[in-house]
Amino acid sequence: MRVYIILIAIFISKCAIAQSSNELKTAPELNFTYWFDTDVAKNTLKNKPIILEFWASWCAPCLEVLPHVNSLSKKYSDKITFLSVNSYDSKEKIEDVMKNHTFSSFVVMDAQKQLTNSLEIGAIPATILIDANRKIRWRGNPKDLTEEFIDTFLKTDTIIVESGINYTIKQSVTLQKMNQYDDLNYDLEFIKSDNTKSKSLKMEYNNGFLLKMQNIWYQSVIEIMYNELGNFNAFIWEGNLPEDISFDVSVMSKSKGSKELILTDLIDRLSKHLNFKLDIVTKDNKKVNRITFL
Repeated sequence: MRVYIILIAIFISKCAIAQSSNELKTAPELNFTYWFDTDVAKNTLKNKPIILEFWASWCAPCLEVLPHVNSLSKKYSDKITFLSVNSYDSKEKIEDVMKNHTFSSFVVMDAQKQLTNSLEIGAIPATILIDANRKIRWRGNPKDLTEEFIDTFLKTDTIIVESGINYTIKQSVTLQKMNQYDDLNYDLEFIKSDNTKSKSLKMEYNNGFLLKMQNIWYQSVIEIMYNELGNFNAFIWEGNLPEDISFDVSVMSKSKGSKELILTDLIDRLSKHLNFKLDIVTKDNKKVNRITFL
């Protein structure tokens, strides 16, 4: 019996990524309910990169980062079209905010949330960079969008990731035979989430095993896996904890009865990948799971 695993594990704090256009997702059509600027602005969507900045009146971090976005918009307006997209407020509310805050970008309204839903915006502020070929090149928090980042993109068509450790994977691994299960194969993807997507969790094991997590906090990822193996002890976290990160996890297997074997193997791999160990200790006369990051 063989187990094949597609992993993604690159530990880097600064990674240059040159992506080919056929690997990138195409951005949806940019149709807005209302433009708060002149009709001339609509022509700026052609043949130029676009930066979408999603915001709302009640989002304090959105307004706090506005000066930073304005400075980028002023500097790169001839090369990139900046759009401040509001999918949450009424037209009147947006106009009130614009009276008290300066927007150097074009302000647009997505009242039906078509763009927000298409791009899976689950948390704001959120920024998306679309190249001139309408391919999505980057998404994240606007505070991480720097002049160096934009300069590199414009000059080399390369995206520079500089946000702590970037977790990504692609490697084929074969395990030893395990018990009575034959042809137990599963595919795993484990990547760092950008925190702008909505959160979701799906698990099925009727005709094999399927686990889908999107934008789930790293401690919750670990807890969910141990819980599914019957370990319902409370958790305590010690040691050199990672930065506050979330992950997208995808596990798929067509082999029936594979849930426990896969989760056991997956936890072992994640413990090595994230460098933690589990000890079951007693605290206040109760057993608890102590996760120690080394």
